[in-house]
Amino acid sequence: MDKPKILMICPWFDHKSSSKGMVFREQARVLIKSYSFTFISFQKIGLKEFFSLFRLSYLTDHFDSELKEQYIYIHYLNSSYLGDFWNNWIEKRAVQKAKNYFAANSLRFDLIHAQCLMDSGVFAYYLKQQLGIPYIITEHAQINMTGISVWRHKFLQSILNQAHKRLLVSHHKMAQYASNRLYGDFEVVGNMVNESLFYYKENKNSEASIFKIITVGAYSPIKDQGTLLKALRLLDRIQAFKPIEFHWAGYNGWVKGKDDEVQEQFNKLQLKNVQIKLSGTLNRSQMANAYQESDLFVFSSLAEGMPLAVMEALACGLPVVTTRWGGADEIIHQQNGRIVELRDCKEMSMQIRRVMENPGMFNHEEISSYALQKFGSKTFQIKMEEIYKSVLNG
Repeated sequence: MDKPKILMICPWFDHKSSSKGMVFREQARVLIKSYSFTFISFQKIGLKEFFSLFRLSYLTDHFDSELKEQYIYIHYLNSSYLGDFWNNWIEKRAVQKAKNYFAANSLRFDLIHAQCLMDSGVFAYYLKQQLGIPYIITEHAQINMTGISVWRHKFLQSILNQAHKRLLVSHHKMAQYASNRLYGDFEVVGNMVNESLFYYKENKNSEASIFKIITVGAYSPIKDQGTLLKALRLLDRIQAFKPIEFHWAGYNGWVKGKDDEVQEQFNKLQLKNVQIKLSGTLNRSQMANAYQESDLFVFSSLAEGMPLAVMEALACGLPVVTTRWGGADEIIHQQNGRIVELRDCKEMSMQIRRVMENPGMFNHEEISSYALQKFGSKTFQIKMEEIYKSVLNG
């Protein structure tokens, strides 16, 4: 008997990247015994690229023969100068291009799984019309209606209404939707940690003469690394219990070439007692090793969905000092970390110092065990299989 076929629509995706869209691939792979997956990503191009190509949309694809995974990319023009009518018309053309590709390659699907409402959910809605199959939506992203017209807003609500399941990675996402006047019957499924990579490994550094702090995140205002750097400057001024190493990994995660900007931030700080280690990008194995070699994970973000970096750090047994981004208190508690208010660099530095000066403050094995029990692949697999079955058999 053939496995049900899932078309997964991914908003950010690059099969050549070890990070961009990897979360979607890892989630699909834990379900591969029961379901087969094809990945498709609709990616916007601007007017500049359009005028260089003179194509409203175009398709590229790749088949990974080793993993037996199919990746499809539909690139389509989208510009605020065009307005809703023409942008909507181009979206429909992009969907038609996808449908033609499916027909030409004898691809048939039973269910569409859109990762995020904007704009994967939009394409799931159009594909449902074209293919006659149901769709579900999982929300990972920040919901922002800035620049969205009244018509588009009503359209997005209609897309939510017609989804067979509306899934969220955190309870806080419900509040985000409501604050943007979008409503529905939501189900929280959380996110998933790949425990084959991210797990507790006894840290040989724990008895060493240096305290290692790590943060992971793209260099961006929403990640507010400025607060974290201010906290480091405060730590640099005190007589520390141990010398400190600060490792910032993944700052090129969204946009490459941030090396000079990031280095300039540290040049301004003129830190004397904090050693700096910078890694613009790391692959998944390197990231796991970086967590396992560290003593503390620190996160300064202003807003998040359910950040994989925090979950992976916990899975590796790291305590977490984090700002109160929406949903932080759903995973951080007294046994695995501390939550500080947004942009409170003084409290952040104080909590970092407390962890540094009290090595027995947290049980690293218990931190990892809790994280994997809550976010591990088996837990996620059970949840998603129940959801897929309920839609396919409904």
